Amino acid sequence: MDFVTKLNMWALKKKNHKLRHFIAKFIWVEKVLFFQADLLKWHSPKLPRMRLQVSFSIGHESDVREIVSDPHLNAQSDRSYYLEKFHAGHKILLARHKGQIVFYLWVVQDRKSLMDKFLQLEAQQIAIERGFTRKEFRGHGIFPYALVYFMTQANKQLGATNCLTEIATHNNPMLRTIKKCGFQPIDSYYYWVQTPFKHYAVAVGSLAPQITKKN
Repeated sequence: MDFVTKLNMWALKKKNHKLRHFIAKFIWVEKVLFFQADLLKWHSPKLPRMRLQVSFSIGHESDVREIVSDPHLNAQSDRSYYLEKFHAGHKILLARHKGQIVFYLWVVQDRKSLMDKFLQLEAQQIAIERGFTRKEFRGHGIFPYALVYFMTQANKQLGATNCLTEIATHNNPMLRTIKKCGFQPIDSYYYWVQTPFKHYAVAVGSLAPQITKKN
């Protein structure tokens, strides 16, 4: 385990939270791994029974507007950005419980945002970008079911043959989930450097040449 991962594992412990927040006022670094799934060979994994009754769908503009208007979905400050993403043709996956949006996940084509940079995607490749679960609905296993729902339709609806995502090295629950859902690690990662003035990505490995600065 490298130093950055060890540092973030240390920071997860409750007794270290205050010190972590103090250090992060100046700088913090996380290591983030890239994973991909071959959609032509992908098979739906066996998942535990869903602990919450939800329905999944691909969102429309009215759904995006509902998300950015809901203070519980952490998107009010991203109103213009989210609507711009939708109008650019990117897809947003929704989970509803009793008619209420409790989860959303952006899936993008062409290029994926990485802080101050863009990752240029290949033809027929899609990437998972932003996702959020409403606080009181976390721990119900929504994400893996949402991911499987989308991946079963990605090739048919988008003509995609490959799906890319990234997970921080200290996020063990999500690492287990993404692997269970059929994603495999690739030889590329980036450091997410966080300062009070700017967040930026420092890429390493095979995907680095495809990552360029935003204008």
